[in-house]
Amino acid sequence: MLSDLLIEQYGYNTPLFLSEIRAEGISPNTLKQQFKRMTDAGILKRFDKGIYYFPKKSRVLDESYLDGNIVISEKYIKQNGVVFGYYSGTAFANQLGITTQVPAEKEIVTNKESTKGRRITLGNYRLRLKKPRGFIDNQNWQLMQLLDLLNEYPQWSEYPGEEVNLRIARHIKEKELKRKDLTELLRCYPDKVSRVLLESELAYVFA
Repeated sequence: MLSDLLIEQYGYNTPLFLSEIRAEGISPNTLKQQFKRMTDAGILKRFDKGIYYFPKKSRVLDESYLDGNIVISEKYIKQNGVVFGYYSGTAFANQLGITTQVPAEKEIVTNKESTKGRRITLGNYRLRLKKPRGFIDNQNWQLMQLLDLLNEYPQWSEYPGEEVNLRIARHIKEKELKRKDLTELLRCYPDKVSRVLLESELAYVFA
């Protein structure tokens, strides 16, 4: 059965993106019909349009639920070890500890978006998707994420400039971001970013 094959390949509580599923000998239209039958039978659950999962029963709950953060990550940020997006704006500033704001709407920069910014709802999550200034890959995403933040500096800051710079400097060192990569990517960003890096002396922290 198709369900057995999919469970063997993807497992339980894992997002299945209908547009990405390929089954030998089954056309996309037939596959869509099969997904509908499995959903109607309760074998498969629908998370959102085109996104499904096989719920795994447990002793505590009759059925487990799909973590929306996993769906967001696999759809817009990282899948099968390949990075193509990252959290930006307040979400990233919160991760760095330079703001205590918890955004109701998460901002994501991703190769899968072609606009300068649009809002969508995925499950119960509100997202703002933006296209990147360059092509995101496994090597440059952390640096691009940081440069996006500096381009909006000090919009997200709730602390004195020196404290913010210390936290950003700590992040640069922890991630071992390289000066040679910085030089290449700065071409994609406004002059303001280079100015912030120099005035804050963060430019000298890069390895």
